[in-house]
Parts: sequence; C-alpha cells; structure tokens
Amino acid sequence: HCSKPYECPFSARCWPEPIAHNVGELYRGQKKQRDQLAAAGVATIDLIPPRFPLNVIQQRQVRAVCDDAPVVTDALPGQIALPAYPIHYLDFETFSPAIPRYPGTGPFHQTAVQFSCHTRYEDERLEHSEFLSEADDPRAEIAGHLLDALGTEGTIVVYSGFEATCIRDLASAVPERRDELTQLLPRLWDLCSVIRKGIYHPDFHGSFSIKSTYPALCPGSGYADLEVAGGYEAMAQYDALLQEKTPSWRKKKIRAELLAYCERDTRAMVEIHKVLEDLAAKSAGH
Repeated sequence: HCSKPYECPFSARCWPEPIAHNVGELYRGQKKQRDQLAAAGVATIDLIPPRFPLNVIQQRQVRAVCDDAPVVTDALPGQIALPAYPIHYLDFETFSPAIPRYPGTGPFHQTAVQFSCHTRYEDERLEHSEFLSEADDPRAEIAGHLLDALGTEGTIVVYSGFEATCIRDLASAVPERRDELTQLLPRLWDLCSVIRKGIYHPDFHGSFSIKSTYPALCPGSGYADLEVAGGYEAMAQYDALLQEKTPSWRKKKIRAELLAYCERDTRAMVEIHKVLEDLAAKSAGH
C-alpha cells in the first residue's frame, strides 16, 4: 500500500534517504563504535574525531571521505605486479536448492552451474569464454569446459575465495578430473584482497564487493542495465530455467540474462585490474 494504487505522501518520512557517508557505512564498524559516535553526536564519517579508535582500513576510509579522493597505499605497486600472462578472469555462479538436487550434496549446497572467463594477453587482446549448464548434474560438464578455458598457464584472477571453494567442490564431485582441477588452485589470485590492502575509494561506502568497487573505480560502469544484477536473483532465474513448465521463449531469455550477468562480473575484474595497474604505476613513479 506504500505505492499502489497511489504513492503514499509519507514515504519520505518512513523511508528517508540515508545520509551520505553516515557512520553506519564504517567498514566493519562495531556496535560499540557506532554507539560511542552516536553518543558524541557524530553522524558522518568525516566528523569522526582524529583520536577515535579505528582499524587500518577505517582510517583510510575516513581519510578518503575527508579528502573526497582515493587513498592509495604503498602496498599497491607490489601487489598488482604479481599476475603472469595470460591472465584469466574467472567468475562462477552457483545453484543451492533447499532440496538437494545433485548426488553427494546437502540442503543449500552451492554447486557451480555457470562460469565466465575473460582471458587477457600481454598484447592486450581479450578473449571471452563462458558456459551455462542445464544438465541433470552439471559438475562433470562444467569441469571440462572450465579446464579448456583456463588451460595450464597464466594467473587466474578471482574476486574473493569463492572460486577456490567452487573448484575444490568440482574436484571432489568429478574424481576423474580431480588432479587437473586441483592444479588450478595455486594459480588463483584474489583481486578483492589487493583492493582491500591497496586502495580505498570514498564511493566504496564501506564495502569491497565488486558491486561497490566497480562503479567507484570505473565511473559510468555497473550493473543497473542488466535484468539480472545479483547472485540471489541469478539463482532464482536458474531455478526457473530448469523447470519443465517454463516456456522455451522464457528459457531462452533467462539464458541470455544469466550469461550477461556472469560476463559483466569478469569484465568488471578486467577493467578494475587495469585501473589499479595505472594507479600503481603513478604511485611507484612518485
């Protein structure tokens, strides 16, 4: 009843727009910190007193918000120089049904059903490969396509430890490809960890998720133009894709939407990585 059949005139009072850079955005802020700041009448991050106890990333956040500019640390140049070509940017999407669907899994077990991979070569060529399974058990199928996409050389850039978990799960579920899949793990390189150690942008708003870092570091980018723009939504759409009652035209649309969403994640990693390389080069030059 807030918007139908008419927009409620009191919506702005019930759901006010949050204050920009409010103390609730403090990175991993603890209740004790928030209570102390509220008691002192501090509503926004830029007003936090200089001697207020903060962790290292919170200190960077305060500085970035006060200066309205990114804070680049001395660690960034060394961190960003690690990958070896060809660089593979990898992202999985998973399906975790309440009622186990695949052998050896339990309720809500996350099973990889889709991946996107952008491969960047030293001459800046970019190739894209992707796969979305609709098989009764997608694990053997996706393992084979994944190994073909990643080959045996180059760094595999991921965003957090989630991809490592997916690869280990595939290795356990597909024993005939276990050795090949396990050999991928030492090649993984976590871009999120590099960002967390190397830079803080005021537009992160206390979050290092790719949904926050991508538009902040690459202005004009994001996920707003996609039909599927989040992991939970992707899982719901994948469930619809598997249903026999879903019409074929709808399944075709869902496939296109899921592929576009996963592709955006790996393209985001490519673009973020390039921005960080430029920032690291400038930082090292100074």
